[in-house]
Amino acid sequence: MPTSSAKSSSNSHSQFKKKIEVKCWCEDLCHVFVSRTPENPGKKFWGCPNYKGEGGCGFFRWVDNEGIQKQDMMPESNRITEQ
Repeated sequence: MPTSSAKSSSNSHSQFKKKIEVKCWCEDLCHVFVSRTPENPGKKFWGCPNYKGEGGCGFFRWVDNEGIQKQDMMPESNRITEQ
């Protein structure tokens, strides 16, 4: 099951930054990709780092402006596929 976690760090101004780590169903840390489709140009998403190789799980999750996932999974038809 995919997981995500947020890590916080502080500086001298007590500001916090969240680092979101998302793991795919392969249990690997996802990469952030940028959509090049006409429907979602420039939109960022997390994807399985193995999608171009054998054994990739096809995991996909949109990233919003704050780095927090908008939805857990996309339908099978929207999963990452090699074309």
